[in-house]
Amino acid sequence: MRNPNDTIATNADGLAAAAERDAAHQTIPGDMDSLIAALPALVRKRAPAWTGDSRPWCEWMRREYLSTGELAAAQFVLHVWNRYDNAKARAPYRFDLGVALNTWDEAHLATFATWARRPWYA
Repeated sequence: MRNPNDTIATNADGLAAAAERDAAHQTIPGDMDSLIAALPALVRKRAPAWTGDSRPWCEWMRREYLSTGELAAAQFVLHVWNRYDNAKARAPYRFDLGVALNTWDEAHLATFATWARRPWYA
């Protein structure tokens, strides 16, 4: 049986390593479209451009088949847009950091780490 602490250490190491390797994303400009463009899953899924209204984004999330990692990326975007409303939201809109850390690849972890070093909210 696998030790749960190994997973935690692996994810923490992966997050740190991804942040170090991501020289191209030293900072993410404080706009939603740049954040979306920095999350490869959302680019692959052709997420809609940010209009300043979460309703089209939420409709896209309901309509599109999203894997757990893709859904976490979309939820992260909603969290950055309005962390207060989304803290009270139910799935599938509430961002869960634990799910994200356990499903994202290095590119997504690096984007998150870059944002987390200098968080901004829309």
